[in-house]
Amino acid sequence: MVTLEEPAFTVGDIAEIADTTTQQVAYIIMKRRLKARERCGIIRLFDAVQVEAIKQGLRELRPYAGARG
Repeated sequence: MVTLEEPAFTVGDIAEIADTTTQQVAYIIMKRRLKARERCGIIRLFDAVQVEAIKQGLRELRPYAGARG
């Protein structure tokens, strides 16, 4: 359970922190089978440890073959 002392992050918050899209964050959550620590209606809330795991997953994503740059 998320407490008031422990920050909770939504998919949108994580996307802003990682400077990426919500779709990529949702993909990593699905791929790594991460479970939200808490829910507020349909909104999933993640803790700081999970945010780090998501950021690591985003770093490991390979750009597709046709990507520029």
